[in-house]
Amino acid sequence: MTFDATVNPVVYEGGVPVFIDTEYGLPISKIERTIGEIGADFGDGSYIIYVNAAMQDEETELGRLMHDFHCKDAGEMYSEVLAKRVRELKETEEGVYSMCQEMDEIYNEGMLRGEERGEKKAKKATAISLAEMGLPVEQIARGVKESVSIVQAWITEGMTVVK
Repeated sequence: MTFDATVNPVVYEGGVPVFIDTEYGLPISKIERTIGEIGADFGDGSYIIYVNAAMQDEETELGRLMHDFHCKDAGEMYSEVLAKRVRELKETEEGVYSMCQEMDEIYNEGMLRGEERGEKKAKKATAISLAEMGLPVEQIARGVKESVSIVQAWITEGMTVVK
C-alpha cells in the first residue's frame, strides 16, 4: 500500500495523520481502542496508526518517505513530487509568501484558542469562588454567562479537588 493510499482516507474522514517515533522497532504500529476497565474491544472500528519516523531506510517506500519528511534540502529527497513542492514553497517568492500566510494563520488561531481557554479558566475559577461564597448556581451562571449545567459541573469538579 502506498503512503497516499494510507493517509488519504484518514484525511478524507477528517482525521489528522501524525507521524511520531515509536519505541518498538516496528515501521507501523496499529493501536486499537479498548475499554480500560474490562479490556474489551471498543468495537467502533477506529484505531490509531503510529508510523516510526526514525525508520528512514532506502529499501522501503515508507522508509524513503520518512527520510524525505526529515529533509531540509529538496535535493536530498527521494520523492520528486515532495521535492518539487518543497522547492516551490521554500525557493520561490510566491511559496515563501504562501508559507508566511499559513504560519500567520496558525499563529493567530493559536492565540485565539489560548484566549478562549484563558477566558474559560477565569470563568471557572470565578464560578467556584462564588459558589464557595454561597451564591446560588443560577446566579453564578448568569454572572459568568454560562449554562447552569456547565457551572454546576465546574463547581462539583472544583469542590472535589478541594476535598
